[in-house]
Amino acid sequence: MELPELSKYRIGTSGYQFPDWFGTVYPPNLRQRNVLEYYANTLGLDTVEVNYTYYRLPSPRTSEAMARKVPDDFKFVVPSFSGMTHDIWEGTDRISSGWLHKITVYYLQRP
Repeated sequence: MELPELSKYRIGTSGYQFPDWFGTVYPPNLRQRNVLEYYANTLGLDTVEVNYTYYRLPSPRTSEAMARKVPDDFKFVVPSFSGMTHDIWEGTDRISSGWLHKITVYYLQRP
């Protein structure tokens, strides 16, 4: 397994498609379907946080389309889905309070 390059700084924003960016960051007539490509290729940013993954998970079709619009070295930062981070706390009464306060690390397990 190849380790990621840790010494490279990446520049990006928390999201890329906001109404008030049209006419300021983006040309006013830029089509929404072309925004990510413009963000990566014209603005030269190499990373973006995909904010909506906190609220809903993208379909494979959507994530594949996003990946095709950016250069190979572009990276996506994906927040954990709320069902895995916030909603789970609604069931903490089922977890013994004896060790709940000692939980310090949460991790995501990928297949």
